[in-house]
Amino acid sequence: MQLLGQDIKFWIVVGGATVFKIMTSKNMSPTRVVVTIVAAVLSAWAFTGAVLDLFSLNPDTYLIPVAALLALTGESFMRWVIELTPEKAADFARKLRGK
Repeated sequence: MQLLGQDIKFWIVVGGATVFKIMTSKNMSPTRVVVTIVAAVLSAWAFTGAVLDLFSLNPDTYLIPVAALLALTGESFMRWVIELTPEKAADFARKLRGK
């Protein structure tokens, strides 16, 4: 069975990771829970293929684990990008280069 181009196993793992994230987070309002769910599902659905391609990972092996990781971290990464300033970007680039 396919949903939005992904197998049901993909969505079970994304759902499980999302529930885990919500249950282990503190002080989440109902609005925050909805935002977390949307961000987790969107991150996993939109970026799993790109991450697999970027790192040349075999989808047969890594599709499900990458989707779970994106569901867990997608909201934080989105927030980081939204709050990124030129100074923060430059500092991040320096850290990547080891300077």
